[in-house]
Amino acid sequence: MSLLRKCPKTKNYTLKKRIANIDTINPHPPRFDPLDKVGEYRRKIKYGKVKE
Repeated sequence: MSLLRKCPKTKNYTLKKRIANIDTINPHPPRFDPLDKVGEYRRKIKYGKVKE
């Protein structure tokens, strides 16, 4: 669990969950999972096709 958060409007990092009635976001990418069930669909959306 990370305590670091990011305000999408001002791009500043903070420890608070809300700043000026704006929800902050988690700036870290999701963990890598070799058994990713939806990875194929994410790659299709991002790249248009999947190499087989």
